[in-house]
Amino acid sequence: MGGDQISRSHCRASFEANVVKGRTLTSFPSLQTDIRNAGGTWVDETVHVDQGLITSRNPDDLDAFCSKAIEEFAKA
Repeated sequence: MGGDQISRSHCRASFEANVVKGRTLTSFPSLQTDIRNAGGTWVDETVHVDQGLITSRNPDDLDAFCSKAIEEFAKA
């Protein structure tokens, strides 16, 4: 993923795609160890954006996740 690209991840997809190393992201709390083991930093936030990667924790955060994704795409 290049510097000007935007991507989004809901729940588990980010670290399976090997894009976590050196990034800060949020996810369902049970995945924080996996994120850290993949070289990322985990935060407990509804939505987090790091270098164009938009992440959220769970389905309850979907409205905020979609709003942030639209906002970030509009900036691009």
